[in-house]
Amino acid sequence: MNACGESDGISANKRQKSSTNTLLHLSNPYPSEEAKEELARKCGITVSQVSNWFGNKRIRYKKNIGKAQEEANLYAAKKAG
Repeated sequence: MNACGESDGISANKRQKSSTNTLLHLSNPYPSEEAKEELARKCGITVSQVSNWFGNKRIRYKKNIGKAQEEANLYAAKKAG
């Protein structure tokens, strides 16, 4: 099995989840072109797909941070009032 979980008999869905797990372990949300190329090669996808994945992850992360802040503000307002 490679870094992205590709092996005989593994479904595409499991392979995608494994690829996501591989990408999630990266601490840099803005990897270099070289890092993207390596990830693309390891996961059997294009560099463009790797770039899109990181872009989508950054957007989702920012949305989740905004939601969490809103919830914290609502909780603080209820607690104060």
